[in-house]
Amino acid sequence: FEKGGKDAKLPFPFIKETVEAVMYFFRIPENTSSITQGSLEYTLRETVYALLDDRLGAAKGVQTETGAVVKAINKLAMRVAVAPSRETSLSALILLQQTTISSTDVDQPAKVSRVFTKLFGRVMKDEYEKNPDNPLGDVNLDSLLYSLDWLLQTIEEIRSTNPGSSELLKSSTEMSKNITAELVKCRGSLVRDTLQQLELPDGGFIQKLLFEYEQNTRVPHNPPQHITDNNESATGQRSNHTESKGSHLAQLVNNFAEAEEGPDRQLALAALCDFKKANVDIDFEAHLSHLSPHFKEYLLDNVEKASKENSAEDVENPGVGSSINEMVKNLQLKVGQDKEEEPSAVNQAASLRARLEALRHSTS
Repeated sequence: FEKGGKDAKLPFPFIKETVEAVMYFFRIPENTSSITQGSLEYTLRETVYALLDDRLGAAKGVQTETGAVVKAINKLAMRVAVAPSRETSLSALILLQQTTISSTDVDQPAKVSRVFTKLFGRVMKDEYEKNPDNPLGDVNLDSLLYSLDWLLQTIEEIRSTNPGSSELLKSSTEMSKNITAELVKCRGSLVRDTLQQLELPDGGFIQKLLFEYEQNTRVPHNPPQHITDNNESATGQRSNHTESKGSHLAQLVNNFAEAEEGPDRQLALAALCDFKKANVDIDFEAHLSHLSPHFKEYLLDNVEKASKENSAEDVENPGVGSSINEMVKNLQLKVGQDKEEEPSAVNQAASLRARLEALRHSTS
């Protein structure tokens, strides 16, 4: 599509053959199970850009060859969106919305955003058809909620600085509301419980969406229970809360262990530092007893060093605030820029999904 410029004639037979080949790849279970979020984002983004190419805009049944290509690309976009795991698909669509509305070099951003929203609808339809007994039961709520809150922050920032952005933000706002509604319908009160543990910055924009949905559907939002004089009940609540945090810490440790040196490892380390800082009631070292002595010492040394460096930065620059969170976001943006500059190397890069996983956990 890029060769020869926007005025060059498209090689329709070659495009159709290429689309069919990619479609075949995404139909093989062995391939879809190993698709990374970064690869999925790149494929979806390029497919949607191709679908909205002006040279295909006349395909209204007039040009048979052009119409066939449009139909093939449209089917490919839907196949690519539903092929991977639900968590990978939803996380990719959320980040694609965020980068689309915030980027200055995306052609027709409002239309691109609208296509991503339609693809989200197709993903949910596929989920209900294939997993009717437990829709969205396997997705990581922490990851999705943090990603969604980041998208909502971006929407609010654009709306406050650009009063004429209503058309640009229409589809991303719609998708945000729909994701919130689907998560509540499928996971119930676990959504609010998870949200309360995330301690999102700025009060969490999801809280507002969640409240609006509960009001419109008359779903009780389960206000926090007051601790009674029943010591046994209170002890049980504290025990469950501690177990939940312990499981979260175990996941963060696993992310750190699997991360490659570089941005991946820095993001995972930042998430561990934030967890330790936000959960002083947890015996951090005691929850690492299952690790080998060598790796445990290595992890603790890195966390201590990073925490001290961050504390020193806070003292020297008190106006910065939430420096680890900012570092994580800056690293994520840098990763995104590198990926755009070198799209051919996307499959060789470290999984963007791992980076986002650490990013989303960083404020937990």
